Amino acid sequence: VANEAETVFACLPSVESFHTVAGADDGVIHGTAIKTFVNLGTMGTDAIGEVERILGANGIDVFDCPITGGTQRAWDKTITAIASGPQEVFERVRPLIKAFAGEIHYIGDKVGQAQVTKIVNNMMSITNLASCIEGVVLGAKAGIDVEKLLAVINSGSGQNSASLTKVPRHVMNRKFDLGGPMYISQKDVTLWRSEAERLGVTQWVGNTVHHLVMQACAMGYGPGDMTEIAKVVEQMSDVEIPKTRN
Repeated sequence: VANEAETVFACLPSVESFHTVAGADDGVIHGTAIKTFVNLGTMGTDAIGEVERILGANGIDVFDCPITGGTQRAWDKTITAIASGPQEVFERVRPLIKAFAGEIHYIGDKVGQAQVTKIVNNMMSITNLASCIEGVVLGAKAGIDVEKLLAVINSGSGQNSASLTKVPRHVMNRKFDLGGPMYISQKDVTLWRSEAERLGVTQWVGNTVHHLVMQACAMGYGPGDMTEIAKVVEQMSDVEIPKTRN
């Protein structure tokens, strides 16, 4: 598509993937018509900065637009787009983003600001999942009915996305099928640490979650679903969350 489209969208997770896809012999970097490159992937500020530098030298604008919401919302075209980059570029690509996104949040005029926003979102999502699983495992080991435990959590102050949907729908049935691979979570928590270190921000909670995800991958769960964090916590706690749903 390098010589046929003025705007190209890609969902690239790293600089390496950018060089493989965009820098290939038929990649967008060699196109004569392309004016804008929009990345929907999560790669961090250093990586998107390098992409901006390389494409900028070739007269191509880069727009930062990672997406969030999960696989099903992507298919339903209700995904959330997190956008950052020059205002004039945003106005140019906004109608195209609307074709697949239910919500568009324009964060600011600097490429990379959307990356930080997405990384914060992902880290909070993984942290909620880990915290909820530890809580349910604790309840199970105490002999508490885990369905009743979740009911209390979801009607109280502990309620979060993991307790509402991820754990009930993907852990309590022992299917572990949320749809996000553990190795993607590993990338996300690693990007969190990188950004926290770059900005000098404390990472007490984030560092612990990073260790948990790294442990899960070391135990062979990398290719599996991110909800298999539950299996790691179960093994380390010598208890299994009972199957309560089909």
